[in-house]
Order: sequence, then structure tokens, then C-alpha cells
Amino acid sequence: MGWVYPQVDPVVAGLMAAVYAAAALVRPLWTTMRIRRGAPVDAYRHWFVAAHLVGILLLVALVPGIDAGTLGLSWQSGGDWPAALVGTALCIAIAVMATSWAYSARKAKGRYLDAPLPDLTEITEKVVVGSRDALLFVAVPMLLAIGVFDLPATWAVVGAALMYGFHHLSTGPVAVSRAAAGGAALAVYLLCGHVALPALVLIAAALVPEYGWPRPPAEPPPAAALTVIEPPAPLR
Repeated sequence: MGWVYPQVDPVVAGLMAAVYAAAALVRPLWTTMRIRRGAPVDAYRHWFVAAHLVGILLLVALVPGIDAGTLGLSWQSGGDWPAALVGTALCIAIAVMATSWAYSARKAKGRYLDAPLPDLTEITEKVVVGSRDALLFVAVPMLLAIGVFDLPATWAVVGAALMYGFHHLSTGPVAVSRAAAGGAALAVYLLCGHVALPALVLIAAALVPEYGWPRPPAEPPPAAALTVIEPPAPLR
């Protein structure tokens, strides 16, 4: 990593750690408990995502000692951008190829998902969530682990990737693939120091698998009923 973190105020670091812990630990445990109780999906989930994103941006704008570069919102000098771009393209290509293979395998076995493809609203939501995740689950833990606690980059990436997988605990086995995507996004972030490319990795990991399920073939329209026309009765 060719860039370093500035000194962060301990109070600010504590607040950031609390926000990160709430999203990475408390939130998934609460969601999993609700699912096991058969409770409906939290209707306010979208508002929590928006609040996280706005809160982090306000942190950059208002809190002394935290600037855009600290959270990967400005271009860092000394980053290995060619490697970061190649890594991002490779991650997206792997997601697309894995989804294509899953689609073919499921279709061959006759496994279909009776649900529509993501519409514009769902795609927009995943873009917003991926952007939030790039800030909260990539930039923030790297700042805390490396900039505050001076941990080795390898340990920081592994720990933050596991926490990103734990954040998706309620999704079941899918959490493993999300942890892998988080690790890839963290590695890209260490190469370039900006959240834009990690956001692309996380968005692709969330959106591309939605197209890995074949939809049931459209049923042909019902045939029109035949009307039997009888010949007219003879006149008497």
C-alpha cells in the first residue's frame, strides 16, 4: 500500500467502531433472530442503509480529523491503479462466468425460479447498498485496523472480509460468497485507496447472481374455443 492514514482522534475512532459494529454484528444477529421467529422482513431496512450512507458522508464533512481521503473518497497518490483495475475486472468476470455456469446447470436440471428479474428499483437499491458497503465494510475497517490499531494489512483484510460475510448471516450459505467478495474488494482497496472500484466489486457480487436462475418458460396462450356452426334447418 503506497499511502498512509493520518492520525485519527480516539473519540472519532470509537464512534466509527461503534457504527461498524452495529452494522457488522448487531444488525445480522437481530435479522437472523427475526427470521427464526417467523417475523416479517424489516420494512425499515432501506432507511437503515440510507442512514448509514448519509451518516458516513456527514462524518467526512463535519468531523474534524476525518477527510475524504481517510475514507477512500478521493484519489490517493502512490496507488497501483493498473493492478486495481485488473483485479476489479477479474472479480466481475468471475462473477459473470460463475453465474452463467449456474444458469446452465440449473436449466439442465429443470430448476427454475418463479420470480421476475430485478427491476430498476431493485437494481438501484443494490447499487446504493454496494456503495454503502464499500464505505462501511471496506474503508472504515481498513482505517480502524491499519490506521488506528496498526494491524498488518493481511490480518485486516481477512478480519474485515469475515465481518462482511457475518453481516450477511441471515442469507445462509450465500454469506460465504459475500465474504469472498468482501475480501476481493478489500484487496482492491489496498491497491488503489479509493472506494469506487471496491464498490463495483460488491455491486457485481450482489447483482449478477440474480440472473443465475432460469425463469419458467412462458406458457402458450390458451387455444380459442371452437364454435360449431350447425346448418340451418330446412323450411317446411
